Amino acid sequence: MAQKKREPYQKKRPKSGHQSKGGVAEDYDEVKKCTTFGITPTAKKGLNLLARKHNVSVSEFIEQIGRGILIVALEKTAVITQKNG
Repeated sequence: MAQKKREPYQKKRPKSGHQSKGGVAEDYDEVKKCTTFGITPTAKKGLNLLARKHNVSVSEFIEQIGRGILIVALEKTAVITQKNG
């Protein structure tokens, strides 16, 4: 069975001289933990589209919102901006 080609946002950024190890913090000062929450299929589709637009995985997209890296402005139409700095 052929493997599905990964989108650019699904690939880890290369780090010279660094081997990825499960359970070891790579991008932040702490290790990500699996978390489960329920959303509608429409919300899931929307998150996938927004994450793809920002060239990150849905997990990373939610992480950046939670850390305040991406700001969500609630209006008639949602606007998402990236914090500079």
